[in-house]
Amino acid sequence: MHDLFPIANEGFVIIGSQYRGSQYPGTRAKNVMHDEFGGKDVKDVTELLGYIPKIDGADPQRIGMYGFSRGGMQTHLALKQVKNVKAVATIAGSTDLLKELNFRPAMEKVYTHRIPDYETNKVTELEKRSVMNWVNELSSNVPILLLHGEDDKRISANSSVELADALAKNSIPHKLVIYSKDDHDLTKNKDKANKELVNWFNKYL
Repeated sequence: MHDLFPIANEGFVIIGSQYRGSQYPGTRAKNVMHDEFGGKDVKDVTELLGYIPKIDGADPQRIGMYGFSRGGMQTHLALKQVKNVKAVATIAGSTDLLKELNFRPAMEKVYTHRIPDYETNKVTELEKRSVMNWVNELSSNVPILLLHGEDDKRISANSSVELADALAKNSIPHKLVIYSKDDHDLTKNKDKANKELVNWFNKYL
């Protein structure tokens, strides 16, 4: 949440979700809704839009969506279900989960634990969660900002580069910024990244 305050200080109202089950780490307790890493938990994001009209100072006609890391995947999945988002930004977003397993094999444990039917439907489940497989379904009216650290060890910067290429081929407005010698969290460029986010949403919302 600390990273969001510099953006909120620029006059934005920010609302976010704690994904289902995250308050019960490592448990399969009865009656607890479990995180499916891009499955039913996407509803935990889309449900937020219904609260916006009830928030003082929030404009339901000027909604942007921002996702970091796994949140980038959630953002694109959410856009398939809602129509009132005007602009999007992601930092180090997941775009092709199957391909990213080659870059970071340790994610296999995460997928196995969280994604239903993963062991029997691995390829299908990962492709459903990967925007690279359905870029053509994205709206050409929703501009997308992609920020990524060149030396990201968790999600390859190529994920954003390849998505930017696909967006261009589908005539979807976008901007790609790769920060040289920076990591997954953009540790060396926090202020620059925040400025990009603020400028992006000021321009398109």
